[in-house]
Amino acid sequence: MSKSLGNTILLSDDEENIRSKIKKAVTDPNKARKGDPGNPDICLIFSYHKKFNPDEVPEINAGCRSGELGCFDCKMKCAAKISLRLEPIIEKRKYYEGKPERVKEILAAGEKRGRKEATNTMAEVREKMGLLQKEKI
Repeated sequence: MSKSLGNTILLSDDEENIRSKIKKAVTDPNKARKGDPGNPDICLIFSYHKKFNPDEVPEINAGCRSGELGCFDCKMKCAAKISLRLEPIIEKRKYYEGKPERVKEILAAGEKRGRKEATNTMAEVREKMGLLQKEKI
């Protein structure tokens, strides 16, 4: 969220961790308290709403500008939407955390497919560039 350490939202973060990190996020510095009009165009949390909560963006925009929506409430709405979006990813991650051998199998299979594709691509590149090795006589 910024250059500070320890505030990135990780795929392993539970809802409480996400909420805690979002609470610390910087918002419009001119909006000191609920009731103060804000400028969502310079607010990090508003940009997150655009990504994770697009259906409520007009309402949040109006509430921020009028001062009706406080930053804390805005942040908690945002944290809930981020948590909801990441929930399936977090669940799948938890599943694979308990199956390290399966993860190794998946990685090995991906490596094998990648090597095959890279070999074919490089053969095509060499052919088109005229870099084919000549057979020794």
